[in-house]
Amino acid sequence: VIWDNYDSMTKYMDYSAKKWEKGDLKGPMTLGDWLAPEETDISLICHAFYGYNARIMSKMAKAIGRQADAQKYRQLYDELKESFNRQYLDHKTGKTKEHTQCSYALPLSYGMITESNFTKVGAQLAAKTKEIGYLVQTGFFGTAPLCPMLTETGYVKDAYRLMEQTKCPSWLYPVTQGATSVWERWDSYTEKGGFGGHNNMNSFNHYSLGAVSEWFYRYVLGIRRDEDHPGYQHFTAKPEIAVWKYAKGGFESPFGRIEASWERIEERTISREHLKKYRYQLTVPANTSATVVLQDGSMRNVGSGTYEFLYEITE
Repeated sequence: VIWDNYDSMTKYMDYSAKKWEKGDLKGPMTLGDWLAPEETDISLICHAFYGYNARIMSKMAKAIGRQADAQKYRQLYDELKESFNRQYLDHKTGKTKEHTQCSYALPLSYGMITESNFTKVGAQLAAKTKEIGYLVQTGFFGTAPLCPMLTETGYVKDAYRLMEQTKCPSWLYPVTQGATSVWERWDSYTEKGGFGGHNNMNSFNHYSLGAVSEWFYRYVLGIRRDEDHPGYQHFTAKPEIAVWKYAKGGFESPFGRIEASWERIEERTISREHLKKYRYQLTVPANTSATVVLQDGSMRNVGSGTYEFLYEITE
């Protein structure tokens, strides 16, 4: 697939480079964080995308043996990453001018935040989320990385709380209105405004905002792919457990069904320490393997089969 599309991808990168030299990546039809209740600077979004494209181009070039291209795109990515941090972040606080959820979650997800700013930007994302009462103010670009980046930066409980929100805008608000699918808009229908005049563009079965499903599989259940072993031939099982009493799910990988579940089986307080005991179960398909990483710090490599792990964490 990379070979078949490599020329087209390099032409697009050349096109982006010309736009970059002119100081305007936006173009005439850039929609930004489409349908977000709170807008984010389109220049910030385009800068993050350009850096991300350079990053994955470097990986793809390396995969097909184009070492010179891999080095060129890696250098471009490093330069764009540094300039992004200089241009959009307060160097002391990690705060962006817009202070929107998208302005933090998107560059964090795309690897555009330097190591020195990573913790600060994560804190700003969590702070913004708390400030707006755990509502979702992102659109087509900012929604997918929102819960994952809260989780990656250490704000696991905030990600769970955001997922539980039932006020508008949130993932569960449509459920309170009888929805059985994901809507195109957060407010496709509201109690107060009805269809809100959106009838000319108002799908009630639209994937984009449902991209949060990745968070359920990758972080709640813990099933994470390994880029060096395509198709989940080897994967990491690293659940980020918090708040809920249990979770269960799975999906069909190219090698067979992967299943994972966890439940809180005991809870007690000893000398002011709150201890919670969990059971984590994992099914690894035939001819595959997994590395299990649990929140108590334990790690184990396993082959095909079904496994059960018991562990405690202190809160």
